[in-house]
Amino acid sequence: MALTKVETTHQGKPMTAFAVGPAWYEDNRMNINRLSRNYSHLGHFLPATTSETISIISPEPGSRTGVKGMFSNHCLHVGGSVNSPRGVYLNVLALEKDRLAKLIGEARESQGVYFGEQDFAFVPYDAIVTGRQSPREFARGSLGRALEYSFSRGEQRPLLALSSAFKEVVVLDFRPSKLPNVGAVGFSICADRLFVGLQCNDKDGYAYAVFKPTPATRLA
Repeated sequence: MALTKVETTHQGKPMTAFAVGPAWYEDNRMNINRLSRNYSHLGHFLPATTSETISIISPEPGSRTGVKGMFSNHCLHVGGSVNSPRGVYLNVLALEKDRLAKLIGEARESQGVYFGEQDFAFVPYDAIVTGRQSPREFARGSLGRALEYSFSRGEQRPLLALSSAFKEVVVLDFRPSKLPNVGAVGFSICADRLFVGLQCNDKDGYAYAVFKPTPATRLA
């Protein structure tokens, strides 16, 4: 298991993260759990949510560096998802219909996207634009806002900085399933294009673990 430390900010606060992989998505999650057990005396590691991952890989405003080299030739597991007949649930892995319905009931609806606690988001399929689109269209669309946990289309966000580093964005594989199933949203790069897919379970994929230190702990 390879580890690469990244220091960044997320929603205005410092954040320490580690890239884990390459491995299948479930194996990366198991590796993150193993990190928490091995370093429990320092703090704990959690799989990065989609918005945290976007903050980690987004370049500084006006810069084109720090994006492609992070996951070139590999799928990046941006965050867990549940595909369903109605739409996509983000940052949750529960399959029980009652649990999913409860999350929707407790969420706040904003411009067609539902936002809940701990970066939970739900975006209906009739709000998702697939295929080729401009970086701005993707960042300000319903799927982009759900991934980044952004309530407003007009905000200038890390996702816009990330997608603007590419010629265009191509959204693939977002289509209804007969029954809820767990997967991972993935980003990959090809020919100066950012590909966003729902069925990203590449055995050579990477994911990020966010480190949550105990008080007065510093991880070297």
